[in-house]
Amino acid sequence: MRQISLAIFTFFFAINSFAKTNSWDDLILRWMSVQRIEFSEYVKNEEPIKNPAGATIVLARLILLNENFSYEKDCLVYSVPSKQTNGKLSIINIGYEKKCEDYILTNKSQLYEFDNIYNLAISYKKRDLILDVDMKKYHFKFFNYLDTKKPQLLDTSATLTQIPGVQISFVTPSSNSFLKNGEICFDVDDRCKVLKDECFRCSGAVYPAIASNCKEQVRRYCGDSQCGIKGAPACIRGFSASGYTGPFCINDSPIGYCEKPLRVICIDNELICR
Repeated sequence: MRQISLAIFTFFFAINSFAKTNSWDDLILRWMSVQRIEFSEYVKNEEPIKNPAGATIVLARLILLNENFSYEKDCLVYSVPSKQTNGKLSIINIGYEKKCEDYILTNKSQLYEFDNIYNLAISYKKRDLILDVDMKKYHFKFFNYLDTKKPQLLDTSATLTQIPGVQISFVTPSSNSFLKNGEICFDVDDRCKVLKDECFRCSGAVYPAIASNCKEQVRRYCGDSQCGIKGAPACIRGFSASGYTGPFCINDSPIGYCEKPLRVICIDNELICR
């Protein structure tokens, strides 16, 4: 029986090549090997994900076994639709120890991409995950779940939802020393050197802002903020999507956008809607 199980496991990974694809069926097969899920604060069970409109966010981190029986991580990344742009759902595969947030603005390690999404909601119960995408439901069953007696794969401060078999938790701060809303929790310079990395100290949500010429990562603040509105950070279009190669800090910068009739204005070395 063990040999049969291993053969099935190997078959699932053999048919899931690591080339970027738009096949939901391939993704359903791939995620049969998921052993643990962590949701971000943007995910509320069965509620549509509408904010921050126009921003690219990490919805979940999925830990699974690869064909070599070692752990790796799939990042469920969502470009939230806005009045100007349709949504996009991407699955990015990275090393187990790496951070999804470091890859959300690049096409590196991207396995799957689903464009032109208008509505997305996530449902989770027992060993099932459902992605409700534009009136269609994609059902994922986690057959390769963990024995709950085994230690957790990732260290989180609290497990808010524990599902038999698959371990599902929410990513929450692991420190009692919280940053205040509006404080910078992550920052990089023009060469993408990390200047600060403390978003784990935020008590709730985190929002992004363009504040450097780094093409792969952006500044992040503690707190809730809807991009694109007056006085808020510009929503992120990014260097790759816009094709722009010049300095970021200019008025009407194409790498950010705001709700009309607002303009993208560079204020204090950051793109703001005014």
